[in-house]
This record gives sequence, C-alpha cells and structure tokens, in this order.
Amino acid sequence: MALLRLLDVPHLETGSGRAELPPHKPVWLLIRLAYEQTWMTRQELATLFWPDDDEAGARHNLRLLIARAKKLPWAGALEVEGTRLRFSVDTDVRRFRAAHAGECWEEAIALYRRDFLSGVTWRDAPEVEGWAAFERAALADAWRHAVRVHAAALSASGDPVRAASLLLELWRADPLAEDVLQAYLRAALACGARDAALRAGATFRELLARELNLAPMRETLELEQLLRDAGPVPVAAPPHVERPALRGDLIGREDERFTLQRASLALIGGEPGVGKTRLLQELVPDTRLGASPSAVWWRCSEGLGGIPYHPVLTALRDRPEALQPGGELGPYRDDLAHLLPDLLGRPPAADPVTLRPRLLEALSRATEVGTHTLVIDDAQWADSATLELATVLACRGRLRVFVAYRASEVSADLAPTLRALREQGALDLRLGPLSREEVRGLVGALIGTPDGPPLFSAWLHRKSGGNALFALETLRALFEAGTLRADADGWHTSLDDVTSDYSELDVPPRIAALVERRLSRLSEAARRALDTLSVAQDDFTPRLASRVCGLSEWGIVAALEEARRAHLLTETRFSHDLVRQSVYEALSPERRALLHKSLAQGGERLAPAVLARHLLAAGEPEAALPHLLEAADAATARADLTGAARWLREARRHAAPGSLAALRVSVMLGDLLLWQGSAEGRAELNAALGELRAHPDPAARELTAHALAALSEIELYGGDFERASAYADAALRLGAGSGVVSTPIVRRALESAVTVAMRRGDVEAARRHLDEGARLVSNDPDLDATAAELAFYVGDLRRSRAMFEELLTRVPGHARVRTLENDLGFVCLNLGDLVAAERWLRRSLETYAGVPHPEALSRSNLGLVFLMMGRLDEAWAELQLAENLARGGEFGTFLADVRHRQAGVRLARREFEAARALCREAASLMRGVGDPVRLTWILAGSCGVEIFAGDNAAARRFAAEARAAFEARPHPVGEALVRLAELELAAAAGQDVERPARELLEFAGRTGLEEYVIRALLRLGRLDEAHERADRLGFWPLARLSKELSTCSPAMP
Repeated sequence: MALLRLLDVPHLETGSGRAELPPHKPVWLLIRLAYEQTWMTRQELATLFWPDDDEAGARHNLRLLIARAKKLPWAGALEVEGTRLRFSVDTDVRRFRAAHAGECWEEAIALYRRDFLSGVTWRDAPEVEGWAAFERAALADAWRHAVRVHAAALSASGDPVRAASLLLELWRADPLAEDVLQAYLRAALACGARDAALRAGATFRELLARELNLAPMRETLELEQLLRDAGPVPVAAPPHVERPALRGDLIGREDERFTLQRASLALIGGEPGVGKTRLLQELVPDTRLGASPSAVWWRCSEGLGGIPYHPVLTALRDRPEALQPGGELGPYRDDLAHLLPDLLGRPPAADPVTLRPRLLEALSRATEVGTHTLVIDDAQWADSATLELATVLACRGRLRVFVAYRASEVSADLAPTLRALREQGALDLRLGPLSREEVRGLVGALIGTPDGPPLFSAWLHRKSGGNALFALETLRALFEAGTLRADADGWHTSLDDVTSDYSELDVPPRIAALVERRLSRLSEAARRALDTLSVAQDDFTPRLASRVCGLSEWGIVAALEEARRAHLLTETRFSHDLVRQSVYEALSPERRALLHKSLAQGGERLAPAVLARHLLAAGEPEAALPHLLEAADAATARADLTGAARWLREARRHAAPGSLAALRVSVMLGDLLLWQGSAEGRAELNAALGELRAHPDPAARELTAHALAALSEIELYGGDFERASAYADAALRLGAGSGVVSTPIVRRALESAVTVAMRRGDVEAARRHLDEGARLVSNDPDLDATAAELAFYVGDLRRSRAMFEELLTRVPGHARVRTLENDLGFVCLNLGDLVAAERWLRRSLETYAGVPHPEALSRSNLGLVFLMMGRLDEAWAELQLAENLARGGEFGTFLADVRHRQAGVRLARREFEAARALCREAASLMRGVGDPVRLTWILAGSCGVEIFAGDNAAARRFAAEARAAFEARPHPVGEALVRLAELELAAAAGQDVERPARELLEFAGRTGLEEYVIRALLRLGRLDEAHERADRLGFWPLARLSKELSTCSPAMP
C-alpha cells in the first residue's frame, strides 16, 4: 500500500520504490486534502489558494486545478462532489498522530524524519505557506514532546546512551534551549559521553553570547565542570519559602464602594498601586479570574497605545459567544472581520472613510453582548480608537462604564476623553492612600484577626505611605527575608518584644527595590522568562520567548510556574504593572535593546505596529520604517485615520530628510490629511511634489503620480475643475506606458479625469478615459461604477440601471466601497420604478447605517421616493433625519437637496409660503456650492412652486436661471425639468403649449424619464393614458389627475 510521506521532503512510497512529488499546485491540493483526512469544501480551498481573488474567479481557478490534479497518476482516491472534496490516502502524519495519541513514543519519533514538507519552496503557491508554517510548528512541538518524554523514560530505565542520543538531536533542533542542553549534559555524564558533551557546551556558550548576549546559567557551568571532573550529577533544588498569599478582602474604601455601586458612569483616578484595580475587582469581578461573565474588562498595556482597539480585541477573543453569526452583531459581523480576520474570515472590501462608524457600531454591539458593565483599566495607556469607542458606549447608555487611570500620567488621548465623559455626567472619584487605621485593618485581615498589631501597622503605614501595593510588597519582602514569620498564633518578628516602633526593620524605600529582592530569589531561567515578558507584554507566548531567552518552550512554562508561585504573575500577566516596570527598568540598555530586536525577529506574526515598536526600542529606525508604513496602511484599512496619521508622523521622524522614503511618507500623509479635511494635507503634497520633480530615483515617478492623483481628487470635490483636470492629466502622462507607475494610481487619476469630464459635459472625454481604464485593467468595479454613472449622466438610464445591477451581482461586497445601492435606487427613481427604488435605498441604509455622508444621501433620496408615492408623513420623517445628518456633517449639497424636497412635502400639503421659503433657501445653498447640475434641478423645481403660489414673475426668474445653469452643464434630467418649467410658464401665461408638450413627451420617452412622460400626457389632455401610467408606477400626485397637481412637480429627481 502506498504511503504519502509529508514528514520529510514530500514523496510517495510504494512497493516499487519512491516517487518524488513535483512542486506545483495540483500536488499541493492533494497534499492539503490528504493532510486533513476528511471532506473539505470548495469554498475553503478556493479561499486558501486564491485569497485575493473574488469568489467567482477563485472558484473557476479551483475547477481548473481539480481537473489538473485528477490527471496525476497517484490521484485515484480523489473524491469530488458538488461542494466538497476528499483524498483519503495513508500518510505518515496520520500514523504519527496515532502513535503520539497512543503514547507510542518510539514509533512516533521514528516516523518524524524531518520537519513537515521539508525543503519545499512555494513559488507556485505562496498563499499556502501560512497554513504549512502553522502545521509545521504544531507537528514539531508534538515531536519535541515525544522526545522529551521518551528520553526521560529511557534515563529512568537505565538506558542513558539512547536518552543522550535523543536529547542531543532535540538540542540541535533548538540550539539555544539551555534546559534541553542541561538534560543532555546529565545524560551524557551518566553514559560517559564526555567529549561530545563538552563540545556541545562550548558551541552553546558561543551561540548564546552571539545571539542573545547572555552567559550560561550556573547549573550549566556546574554540569560542564562535572563532565571535566567526571563527578556526580547535581540535583537542582530551588529555594522555597513558605509564605501567605497576602490577598484578603478589600479593606477600607466603604464610601467609594457605596458611591460606585450606584454609578452608571465613573472615572477612578489615583496614583499607581493605590488600589484602583482592586476596588473595581471587588465591585465588578473579572471573568479572567473566574467570575461570572457579567462584566467586560479592557486591560490597557504600556507601549501598546499605537495599536487600535488592542484591549478591546483582546477581550473579544476571550468572549467568542459575542462573535457568533446570527447574534447581536447582525450585518456588522462582516465589518468586524477587518479587525479579527483570523476568527471571522476574510473581510469584504470597504471604503476606509465609511468603515469607521460601522466598526464603532460593530464593536459596540459585540461589547454589549451578555454583559451590563465595562471596566477600562489603566486607561492612561489606551489607544485613541479604544477611547473613542468607550465614549460611544457611554453615550449609548446600555452599559455601566468604569474607567480607571493613573492621575499623574494622563495621556494626550485620554485627557479629552475624560472631559467628554465628565460632560456626560460621569462620577469623578479620586482614590487617595489608605489611612493608618485602614492599614491596620489590612494587616488584621491578612492575619485573620479584627485588627493588626498597632505598632507594626503604624510602621507599615509610615513605610508604605498608605499605598496598598507597596504595603503588600513590603510584607512579602519581610517574609522572604525571614524577618516576618507566620504560625498558628499569627505573625511574629524577632523585634516584637523589644521594639518601640519597628524602625529597626530594614526595607527598601521603593517598590522596584522590593521587586528586585524577590526576583533575586528566582532561578536564572525564571529571571530570563520575566525579562522577556516585561518586553513582549501581551504578545508573549512560550514559543516566542523560547527563541529569545535561551530556553525551550517547556523550560519557559516551568519558569512561569515558578514566577506564579512567587506571586509575581497572574496567568501570563504581571501581578501589577509596577512589577513589570520594575523588571523592565532593571534590564541593562544593551540587554533591553537586544530583547526588543530578538522579539521583532522571532518569527512570530506580530502586528506591524508591534514590530515597529520593538525595532525603534532596539535603536534600529531604518528597519522599523517599513513596519511603520505598514501600520499606517493597516490603520487606514480599519478606518482609523487618526492612528494612520500618527504612524506616518512617527515614520517621518525616522526617515532621512530628502530621501525617497521620507518623500513617500510625506505623500502618504498628505493624501490621508486631505481626506480628513486638513489644509496641512495640501501643503504636504505640494512640498513633496517640489522635491520629487528633482529627485533622480526613477521610483520618484510613482510618488509624483500619487501626489498628483490625490490633489486632483481634492480639487474635484472642492469644485475647481480646471485644477482637478490639470492634476489628473499630469498623473496620467506620468503613468502612460511607463511601467513605473502602479495601476491603482493610474486608475485613481482616470476616475478623477472621468468625473471632471462629466461635470464639464464633455462626454467624449469621459468615455475616452474609461476606455483607457478598461485597457489598463478589466472588470474593475470602480471603473465599472463610474461607467454606470456616465450612462445615467448622458441619459441612458436603462443601461445605467442594468450596469449597476450587474455590478452588484458580480461584486456585492463593493457596495461597502461605493454607494452602489443608493445610486441604483436613484436611477430606478428617475425611471419611475418606485418600488425598486425604495428597496435599493433601504438596502443602502442598512449598508451605511451610522455613516453620515452616505446615510444622509440615501435618506434624502428615500424621502423623495415617499413624496412621489404620496406617503407624506414618511417622506417628511426621512427628510428630517437627512437634514440632521447634512447639518452635522456640513454637507451643503445634501442640505440644499433636502430643503428642496421638504418644499415638495409642504407643497403637497398646500403650505405654499413654507414651500416657497424652503425653495429659496435650497437655491441659495446650492449657489454657494457651485454645482450647476444640481442647481438646475432646484431652480426648475422652484419655478413650479412659484407658479403654484401665483408669482409668475419669480417663476420666470427661476426658469431663466435654471436654463443658464443647464446650458453650463447639460444633463438629461435637468433638460426635462427646464422644458417642463418653461412649458408650465407658457401655460400660466395662456399660451398654446401643445408643441412644447409634444417635444417634452418625445424627449422623456426617449430617455426613459417616466415622470415627465406622464406630465406631458396630462398637459396634452391624454388623461386616461396618463392615469394608467401614474397608477401603475405609483406616482400618487400625478394619479389624481387634477389640474392643480399637474401644473408642475415640486420634487427634484
């Protein structure tokens, strides 16, 4: 029977020999299936091999790959069904796992010839490397465990030769693991392999000094000396001091507890160690300490303030129930995948600007699941995104929120958050030190008596200053020194019978010195592990630590257990951050820098921000620079534009002035600041352009095009079409056939150029640019959306609708990047399909709920749909919401639209003067914006309102201004409105209107503008035909067929 060997260079063993497996994707597909030994879905495999392709493309590629795999001569066992695949063959991995599970250690070790898929290069399938690396590490861990257990059993059974051989192999696999080397040296000493052991020791000593700047532990040196002397093997016995746990009930703070129990929002400030966390743990138990899940704790860590939502995501990883599909997250679960892709899968595409409020909603919902209280501990180290979310949750009012912070270390991010929470009525509580009586009560509670000894308690209060942590650390120091003893009768010192105030007791004056005394009693292995933990903080894992402190993972675990017994750790966190600070500050500058560098290079998948932090602390800014830029990109993708700007400013500090790297940072920062509405962005880009044009490096061409494309966009949305066009054309000239400027930059410039051309009415130029984009990249959703907009602009509404519908079917996730659902709804509205328009606009509101810009747009359009349907109350409600959003976001264009549509509701209710006032306000707002197309619509509609009010002179002024605006920027809907306004003016003047009515009917029928077809039919007296169309399409005002409602529509399309 054939055996697929994967714990080696991958090959197939058969009765006739060994068959090598060629390194290409069909082989990787079969290996992946064989490794799993069960069914895998097509979706899983498509995502694994083509993670960056859209779903349709990935599935197509998978079908081709399956066809190629079937042709392999050893693929006979491949089973293919509609939605899943399986390849059930015998593998050495399956046998290894079975032997390991059955504790058949010798068999498992024999099966493990080399690391999983050893020697494989992934040129043909780099996407699979992440999966393979993870499985390789897990299998290697299992092999190491088997070797350690089997070697121990061999030593115990009197076979030190085989034990030494296995341990030597294990040490060679991890040559910095000092605990493994020690085990080998003992076995070598027992079997007489003196020379080989001493050579291993010498190699280790050299490697340890070179890689980690460490000296061997005392026990290692003693073993080497014994090998030289051939003496007995020493047995390490770390000292053990029996001492009480020193954690009792919370003493004092009765008033504070009483006050906090009644608070829904509270700020708890105080100095380090004063008892803020302990008070909150008493009030709101921490689930990580075994409490019921009634509270969520966000624990902030020093040095991690640049990583958005770090404490939030750490808490969510401990609460998987909050992330379940179909739960409270609802449609926001996909948004949360941008922050937790490892748990929630590949996130859909999204516009960073619109993603941010959706992320806030997603994180708020996830935090609120199954809890009623949120505690933010050590908030002085919280990142700005976490603090923003805390403010949002406090405003929502669904949780009790407690914020603990060091009053003397309020950060620049925390200060405005505290002000905002105080403005919301937060209780502001400041914890001071314990009084003398409270310290006496603390000692009594620890001893188990009502009160502590008065003299000793008074001495402890003086020494600690009433700081609870300092008091407890002082007691631990006294116990460990043997000065303080505990027995059945209580606590005693040798001074109890002779002292007057215990001033004879020698205790260090600072917590750092107290911690150092306790650290001095730990083994060297435990000290190394704690040193590493103080630097790594929340990214600490035994695997990572084993690579930087000269111990195996088992040695790290044993070291951590020793530190827990010394009450220095709780799980893998220091018992208090002052302990961590003391350990970190005790490191020499050289050792600290080396640890930071080693952690950055440790092979773990650390976040870019964490890698940058380590490399900067290691004194290697050049190495940190690409990670700072990557951190900025990641922050932008998560919609944390403030965080992205902070990372870019940090990168600029470390980039050489005038270098290409510094100019790249300036362009990225300028682009980002432009979209935050900052004038600094324009200045940043213009300054960078000045230097880039003279820069000799060919790569400067890409950055120049990037800066030009960004400036083109900002000028476009500012209404300066001439400058926008000039910048876009310059960017396109740089990119034309250069092979240097990347496709996304050229595409961005093309989109600006198309939009400028449309705004100018130059349809041919817009089409030319779109054709150029199609040659550059096919099936690009952004360019396709722009083409659909162009079709609407030129009056081909039916084609525009078909293009938007196809785009939403092909790439539905792109609705989160561009407002495709709103745009399609607006096209349907103009085509007269009000039912479809309402459906698409409601979907747009679901997609962009909480995002001011697109929500205002969609609500305004939905209000117009309801107005045209005659649902006036619903129309007014939507338009009011849109008005609030437009005013809050300072969206002048949207506000003008909203006010004009509100005029339509007033007119339908026969409130003529209110309608006239709203129309005039809308026209004034739109004149200030400077958008001729929208101005045409508002002015033409306002003409009809004035006719209703009987002011024909004002109507003529509006009509004339509308025609001038239309001729400046022609548009089919604008033309229909201007024709209609002039038609109704002629009718009001008693003129014959049959000819202009027929011209309007012909034009509206050709362009698909159903509302204007109906209005032309009414003016021509074809009432039955008009009534049938209006009734079928749902145009309530027109369906009534009264002369009053047929004179002019107040609604703007």
